[in-house]
Amino acid sequence: MPAWVTIYLQRVPSDLSPEAIKAGIADADWWTLAEEFEIDEDEVDAFFEQVRWNAEPLEIQFEGRRPLQFHVWTDPDRLREEIAELDQIAGLVVPNAVREHLRAVRCIVALEVGFSQLETMFEVVAFEIAYWLAETSGGVIKGFNDAWFDHAAHRWNPLTD
Repeated sequence: MPAWVTIYLQRVPSDLSPEAIKAGIADADWWTLAEEFEIDEDEVDAFFEQVRWNAEPLEIQFEGRRPLQFHVWTDPDRLREEIAELDQIAGLVVPNAVREHLRAVRCIVALEVGFSQLETMFEVVAFEIAYWLAETSGGVIKGFNDAWFDHAAHRWNPLTD
């Protein structure tokens, strides 16, 4: 069963190649970020030694594990459908600031991982990619737990209003 982090972007990213994504997240302090999930430094190093990027389909693979898969939608009908489905998710609260943002969305990038990959380096990497996309393409993020984030003031604390 998949888990999703979804980024609602007001600009279509100019480049979603593995090289562009890796460059966009290159400055992350992976060892500090991994501490939140009590992932030790050796596990972080091992992850990055074994991770493999594929361009077609765009995904990150790790030997013997489900890949982190990218889904990119820009078709206006698909965007409307994806946004309308937010109101059908039981218990999901969409803050007013997010609703306002959604009116100008031109691209949605959904990152899919397996539930068994939550609280692992796959989740850490997925969120760094999400923050990079939100910052560079005007986005808000719906996390795995249905909390909303942006790249600035709400990077660590969810949007609530």
